[in-house]
Amino acid sequence: MFGSYRVGEFEIQAQGRRVLRAGEPLPLGARAFDLLLVLIEHRDQVVGKDELLTLAWPGRVVEENNLSVQVSALRKVLGADAIATVAGRGYRFTMPVSENAVAAAAAAVTVAAAGDIDLALPDKPSIAVLAFDNLSGDPEQAYFADGMAEDITTTLSRFRQFHVTARNSSFTYKGQALDIKKIGRELGVRYVLQGSVRKAGGRVRISAQLIDAQSGHHVWADRHDGRLESIFDLQDEITNAIAAAVMPAFAGAELQRMSRKRPENLDAWELALRARQAYAPGAPDELAEARNLAQRALLLDSRNTAALSLLSMSHATEALLGYSTSPSASVAEAVKAARLAVREDSADAECLASLGFALLGARQFDEALDLLRQSVALNPNSAWGFGVYGACLSWCGEYAECTDVFDKAMRLSPREPTMGMWFSLLALAAFITGHHQEGVAHGRRSVQVSPGFVGGHRTLAANLSTLGQLDEARREIAEVLRICPGSTVAAMRAGMPFRDDAARERYLAALARAGLPE
Repeated sequence: MFGSYRVGEFEIQAQGRRVLRAGEPLPLGARAFDLLLVLIEHRDQVVGKDELLTLAWPGRVVEENNLSVQVSALRKVLGADAIATVAGRGYRFTMPVSENAVAAAAAAVTVAAAGDIDLALPDKPSIAVLAFDNLSGDPEQAYFADGMAEDITTTLSRFRQFHVTARNSSFTYKGQALDIKKIGRELGVRYVLQGSVRKAGGRVRISAQLIDAQSGHHVWADRHDGRLESIFDLQDEITNAIAAAVMPAFAGAELQRMSRKRPENLDAWELALRARQAYAPGAPDELAEARNLAQRALLLDSRNTAALSLLSMSHATEALLGYSTSPSASVAEAVKAARLAVREDSADAECLASLGFALLGARQFDEALDLLRQSVALNPNSAWGFGVYGACLSWCGEYAECTDVFDKAMRLSPREPTMGMWFSLLALAAFITGHHQEGVAHGRRSVQVSPGFVGGHRTLAANLSTLGQLDEARREIAEVLRICPGSTVAAMRAGMPFRDDAARERYLAALARAGLPE
């Protein structure tokens, strides 16, 4: 049993994992608390960064830049001088600590490392991928089962808005009878992915299921069959398919869980996830809500990359769709938020995507495309990343390439909430390149999938108008004005980042013929 102890004016409760000042709990994430215990235990010495990573989070994949984030979080709570940076060597804890407190902290670190106590949940959605069961009766297939779980862990780790437990910790349960609730407590995760591999003849079946470790309820399950002629290609194919299916299920389960919480009790990551949900329909009210939710998240955690990215995307989209009264100011805010996100985590694919999209709004096309290519290279299983990349290609008039990119996005997420936007952007690219019949088909799909999204009605109207189908085009413009009253040609001209000025004028003329006010 671990006691409470004093560190300066603060009381640290090792067992309850809380920091109090004057009896009031202070906000501190799970990782920051882990680091605090290690620094207290080693308060009389300089601890190197690699050693801190190993001691604070044994068996977990935590990058060095996250260490500096947690140090900053501790300084924000305890004071700027609480932790000294020793250049080229590491960090040293400088605050006075009572002797009984040191013993409690040391015990807490030691027992936590041994897995004998429950770990607190991280400050963002969390998942562990357990070793897959080999049901083939062939010990030689164990490597394939292990490889599947390892590859899925690696692939899911690319989604930086989620915490993924390292393979070395998850695999310690291999061969044991599984108590999912107990595993969730010991690994400090809310969700567990488990699976099995069964080989028969030249075929293999991989089954997987995502489980809520707190309730024990199944969130998602699926199976994949294939032939073993090309074992590594099959492994890659199934890994990507499972990862692409798990992430929407994972996010959906989190949103369902959050719906049961009072709005004032949501934390920064939960608010950011809600902002992502609000962003998807693309209507004016939803985008404003997404922006407001992201701003609320940043009031709780100013360095939250998911919230910064969503804030940027919301500002940029409001400008591009003509919702903003000052498109240039909205784009400037988008670029500012996205640059802050990239500064926090330059290896986060979604941060890079948000900056690419913001720079599209600023008409810095080459830099935008370069960032978006980096984004999809970093995470080739992110439908969101491919969707943003496709948007940039669309405004640049690269119809063939953006068709390929959106095809990848739709294969990764066939039920993506932003699907209406994607079809609208395909319709736009078709218009720019003169493929108006295809543009009409894409536009019809857009308004069918997302009838409240103004972009679908607008791109459909432009293509219909160019084909001389003015009656139907006028009906679409009437929908545009219903969804977004006050829309004008002038507002479109101010916000829309066409790379080709002539294409922009053709588009605006087509909308004017269909009845969009000047």
